[in-house]
Amino acid sequence: MQVDEMVDDDPERMLWVNVLWVAIKDVARDDVSMVRDCNRREVSRNRENAKEWFLSQEDEEGSFRWVCLILGLDPDWVHRWVSGFMKSPRKKEISRRWRNYQ
Repeated sequence: MQVDEMVDDDPERMLWVNVLWVAIKDVARDDVSMVRDCNRREVSRNRENAKEWFLSQEDEEGSFRWVCLILGLDPDWVHRWVSGFMKSPRKKEISRRWRNYQ
């Protein structure tokens, strides 16, 4: 399923699509050298929080597994995809493009 297929007119659904999107961007961002000094600590903290969120096995509202389920995504598949992406040789190139997408 593509991100644009998950998008519809439901504002709550859009909220959770964006939560997942931001978490993917945060976990992918490992080059903090490009970030201003005052933001490096925050970027690192966001990255670590996103990693913890993806690894969580909890299924309460707002958790990674819950977000995937309400979006109709298999949380295990998404987790494998994110893990594969993190090991990808193209990760830096893709991450740079994502940083420009708001």
